[in-house]
Amino acid sequence: VSLEGAVWGSQFSNYIYGDLTGRTCDDDGNCVPGDANELKELNYAQRDANFWGMEAKASAPLYQFGAGSLAVEMLADYVRATFGNGFGNVPRIQPFRVGGGLSWTSPSIDAGFLILGVGDQNQIGAFETPTSGYIDVSAHASWRPFSDRPGFWVELVGHNLADEVERDAIALNKDVVVMPGRDIRIVLHQSL
Repeated sequence: VSLEGAVWGSQFSNYIYGDLTGRTCDDDGNCVPGDANELKELNYAQRDANFWGMEAKASAPLYQFGAGSLAVEMLADYVRATFGNGFGNVPRIQPFRVGGGLSWTSPSIDAGFLILGVGDQNQIGAFETPTSGYIDVSAHASWRPFSDRPGFWVELVGHNLADEVERDAIALNKDVVVMPGRDIRIVLHQSL
């Protein structure tokens, strides 16, 4: 069994961040209160900030068959960030994530999947909007057909296989632009 974990904290004096003003602007730089225009006005500011978080990763073998092995993998992480002196939340912080999956490794075939739950982000900065969480399912399978050419393999990779609507909590345009939907690719690798 392999375990990795950390609990950490950091205090920043004069942390630099992009501060939304609650105004929007047009292409000519004319800004008005509210969301009448497309571009959000952002000013950079400095303020004392406190960050803390934790992260963990674990893997354990489940089954050994010849030269191949099946393992379970789990991961989780969380970050909390606030301004000093009670000034509220630091904007655009990634929400917690927790997930797990299985992986198979062997000399000719590797495969696995990961189910990752990304939490809601409701601890937001000024003029930000909350972000809904989602479940991301990804999988891969790779085949090395030639034992005398270990640097060549074919891989089938899939991301967001459940075709969830995923929004990135740290993106300024998250309310308009979603992350990619279901994506399946066949990739040829050749190491030189």
